[in-house]
Amino acid sequence: MRRHLWAALLVGAASAVSVGVSATPAAAVVHTWTVTPGGNFVTSVPGAGSVLTDGNTLARFNCDGLTAQGVLASGTGLLNPIAHITVVNSAVSGTPQIDCSGHGLSFALTFTHFPMDIAGTRYDATLGKVTGEIRGIAATISALTGAPACAATVDGTAAGARNGAARFAYLNSSGLLGTFSGVSSSPLHAYNATGCNSRIRTGDVLTYKASFTMVSSPGATVNTITSP
Repeated sequence: MRRHLWAALLVGAASAVSVGVSATPAAAVVHTWTVTPGGNFVTSVPGAGSVLTDGNTLARFNCDGLTAQGVLASGTGLLNPIAHITVVNSAVSGTPQIDCSGHGLSFALTFTHFPMDIAGTRYDATLGKVTGEIRGIAATISALTGAPACAATVDGTAAGARNGAARFAYLNSSGLLGTFSGVSSSPLHAYNATGCNSRIRTGDVLTYKASFTMVSSPGATVNTITSP
């Protein structure tokens, strides 16, 4: 009987601790940002080739590099989002169609939702590097003419949600913004996938690595983004 009593007391104490912890959530960190000079930005040099990867099948597709245009906030004490991407084109064709190929497939990746938001989450003063997320990503995949059938919708929580996100790092020294495969708040997924040699399937997690420079125009001035 005494053994059962002690067990009950221990369970109760653990529950109390659990309730106490959940009842006091950690305060969210709110960053403010300084952007100089800000304003309209363009890509001064076409980005390097981009890569789309299916995290479930591990299929990797080599894609065109990117050019981008948008608007950066300007000033101090700025809240997220600190920038908006309004145009994304292929650095090869200059059109919105970004050609990708691999595993016997050739398809166009076309971004369908603008603007996409750039939100910073951390600043490393030593490296002059901002990390954060590009949010509001949505795209389509469609087979190129003569290529095997392949179609899918790329989004975050659902097809049509237009809330996909990707991690990025931005370097003040070069103005280069690059996405990477870190876990985001709303990872990209494939939806309504058909064909694609089963290399891209509905529900699969996708990562998209790309880079481009952000310089303010006119003058091609590299932007500096910092946080206290």
